[in-house]
Amino acid sequence: MINTHAHLDFDEVKNFDFSTEETIVPSIGKENWSKVALFDFFALGIHPWYVDQHSDLDLDLLEIQIKKNKPIAVGECGLDFSPNHKSNQLKQVYFFKHQLHLAQKNNLPVIIHSVKANHEVISHLSERDNYGVIHGFYGSPEEANKFTSMGFFLGIGHAILKPNYLKMESIIQTCPMDKILIETDDDNPGDLTKIASKISSIKGLSYDETVLNCDNNAKKLFGI
Repeated sequence: MINTHAHLDFDEVKNFDFSTEETIVPSIGKENWSKVALFDFFALGIHPWYVDQHSDLDLDLLEIQIKKNKPIAVGECGLDFSPNHKSNQLKQVYFFKHQLHLAQKNNLPVIIHSVKANHEVISHLSERDNYGVIHGFYGSPEEANKFTSMGFFLGIGHAILKPNYLKMESIIQTCPMDKILIETDDDNPGDLTKIASKISSIKGLSYDETVLNCDNNAKKLFGI
């Protein structure tokens, strides 16, 4: 089973037991580019939370790292306009657009972090030919449909396990099975089986069918 987004280099994640077959490990910035490159499948990017710790020079260095280390994706990148992170929106947009350009230039998918910013992310993607995944998707059914109609996958994680997230269940019901990926982010990677089980229950599929579909989606998107 493929976990399409887990920060296995984080100390809090290292302490968990997990048994997924393959894991895609995204970076958050220059501080862990070298760490994630030690994993079989990794992505290189600059997370919107950390753009203030980076400069234009780091964007140039990111391009060098991409060419040197051959990641399977650019990311984690994106926009976060939640109250604690929206003070530097213009810089977030600048870094996001540059990374979209790098992904397109290198024919790589993007792993996108989008919090309270789905409308803006959709707007920027509509101007380009990028492809990839909206990691940890949480939004409206309309936004889900817009992303998938643009060819993007939805990364589904622990949110689907929370009893008060009924909106996510309706989104899973209507989302095409060939647009769903499963992930654990910085939570317990061992919970991937619970997430797959929940999706299989919502979709009315067997557990094995769900895992097979999600794995095939990951292989198609990331070329693994």
